Amino acid sequence: MPGGKSPAGASVELALLYMRQGEPQRALAMLEVLERRASADERIRKAAARCRRMIAERVGMTDERRLEILRLLLARLTGQPAPESAQKPEPEEAVGPPSERERRLEILREMLERLVGTAEA
Repeated sequence: MPGGKSPAGASVELALLYMRQGEPQRALAMLEVLERRASADERIRKAAARCRRMIAERVGMTDERRLEILRLLLARLTGQPAPESAQKPEPEEAVGPPSERERRLEILREMLERLVGTAEA
């Protein structure tokens, strides 16, 4: 490849460009593919983690909420009852296309599932 960059290196650079342009979801999609191919690449893992933090910040994920989610996850993994603060009624299903908030929540749920998968491995 011209300039001495490998295709993976060029893809990382493109993902970083997406991040700088304020498109962390687009960058994360690329980085997750690269992570699967080169899981030992620290640069890719760090960039993906930054994307996930950017996305979490955009949806207002506070440290307190992250801690609440981790407590709930720990309770599920250990078979303990969920903490009271995490026991909330399930929202009613919306009719029509999901809202921006619902799409963001789905992204966070997927991120949590990936974290659970890596914690169990």
